[in-house]
Parts: sequence; structure tokens; C-alpha cells
Amino acid sequence: MGIYASYYAVSEKQANDYQSWLASDDKDIQQKAFDELFSLRDDEEYDKNHYFDLDKMWDGLHFLLTGCASYDDDESIKTPVQNVLYDGFFGKECLHSDGLHFNDNNRVTDIVKALENINIDELLDNVDFEKFSEADLYPDIWEYDDEYDEICDELRNYFEEFKIFYQNVLNNGKSVFIFIG
Repeated sequence: MGIYASYYAVSEKQANDYQSWLASDDKDIQQKAFDELFSLRDDEEYDKNHYFDLDKMWDGLHFLLTGCASYDDDESIKTPVQNVLYDGFFGKECLHSDGLHFNDNNRVTDIVKALENINIDELLDNVDFEKFSEADLYPDIWEYDDEYDEICDELRNYFEEFKIFYQNVLNNGKSVFIFIG
């Protein structure tokens, strides 16, 4: 078992419902938000345009794109683009202490613009996985030289899918719930 990052595209109505349920003092109502959200990934009509999972590569991909570790959440030490990308991975708003975060459609617009300006091949051509290890990024795979090409391919593929997911969210006027756990 590991730590995964999952992304859910939701309509404005869904976002309002989930936020209302999460704001409740009733734990059963809060749980309803999680149950309904997690059920979306099993819905046959809810395809990869609406749900995306970065699996265990979320921390490494974030570091590759920003040069910052996920635990560096201090906005004042990052550039505006680094902050936007941080929000793309971890959300602008924390809605629940159990790891549920949110980006509204306005923030999604900023995230798409930032992702469009990234040259993933250039980043991967210059990647130094020793820095990933030094930053103690999850998962602990960055020291395996024999897997260098596979890790680069995996990061490239996840980046492309992440970018497509956010573009689809923007095109459909939706917002994003993010669960890391």
C-alpha cells in the first residue's frame, strides 16, 4: 500500500454539495462527501477525462516540474508559476484534514497555462535523480540507476496525462477535487 494522488473533475453543483457536506459537524455527512467522490472513479460514465490518478509518482513529478519538494508549502519562497503548479498537484484550498483539497475553475485556468509552458523533454534531459533522493521524495525509487529510463518514461507519460486531464477539466468548465492518501 502506498500514498496515491487522485484527481476528480466535478461540476459546480457537485463541488457545492461536497463542500457543504464537508463543512458539516456531522461525521456521517462528511463521510458522505468522501463516499460520493470516491464512487465517481467506479462510474462507467466517469472516464479518465473526469478522473485521473498519478499513482505514486505525484511527489516526483511535482519536484521535476517545480524544483520544490511537496513539503515546501510556503508560498513566499516560490515563484508564481511554482505556486500555481503546487496547487495543481495539491490544491489551492484544503477542505478536509484527511487529505481532500480543491481547485476551482479559475485556478484550473492558471494551472493549464502553467502546464502548457513546460517542456517535459528538456526537464527529463537534465534531470538529476540524486536531488530527488536528497529531497527525500516519495516513493524511494530515485537511486536506482538501472531504472533511469523507465522512471523518465513514467514521469513523461504521467505529465502528458496530467496535462490532458486539466485541459479537459477546463474545457468542460469543471473544478477539481484532489485526494492524497
